[in-house]
Amino acid sequence: MDLILVAGGIYHIGWAIFDSAWPKLWDWKRRLSQLDDFNRGLLYILSRLLVLLYLYIATLSFFFQDELLNSVIGKTVLIFVVIYWTFRAFMQVQFYGFSRADNMNIKVKDVNLPPPINRFSNRALSIVFFMIMLVGILLYLLPALF
Repeated sequence: MDLILVAGGIYHIGWAIFDSAWPKLWDWKRRLSQLDDFNRGLLYILSRLLVLLYLYIATLSFFFQDELLNSVIGKTVLIFVVIYWTFRAFMQVQFYGFSRADNMNIKVKDVNLPPPINRFSNRALSIVFFMIMLVGILLYLLPALF
């Protein structure tokens, strides 16, 4: 299970890096310019809090494996991470869907994603994100159960 938690830590570092790049990748300076100061600032705040959360989960996964696996509070943290990624996966479907993602008013090719990702359809990228979130669920569900 230690190796699975290390993989979970790497997984969350990957999300922290990705989420910290959101403003550049999604061209927030231009795309959010129509929002009022409050809502624009709120998006930056929330994205930074996600980075902090992901780094916290990664830290726990790397350095507190025994506590995560062998204590009630550790199991609670593992279950929280499972619930978090389960909700996030459902929200991916709710807000972006799969086939309906191609009908959104922004296309993957219109943002600053690197090749070959920038050649994906919105549907393909939404499916990829959903599958990546399922990996996050499994990385913490397995240690929580066994």
